Amino acid sequence: MVSHLEWVQALSGLFWEEEQVNTELEKKMVKSFKQVWDVAARRKVPFRCAAYLIAIERIAEVYRYRGIFP
Repeated sequence: MVSHLEWVQALSGLFWEEEQVNTELEKKMVKSFKQVWDVAARRKVPFRCAAYLIAIERIAEVYRYRGIFP
């Protein structure tokens, strides 16, 4: 995730201090954990399966959005 944040910085021509990087990282980690927790509880599956389900849903959404598959 930090590599992604560094990539975003480079694209935007920004430089973030370590504190800001850590803040952004924490926000993303907390949000991701809550999503996995919710899916695991709702679908009654282990966290690993919940994370896979979220990933597959995200990929499917991109395919639907880009019109790759009907």
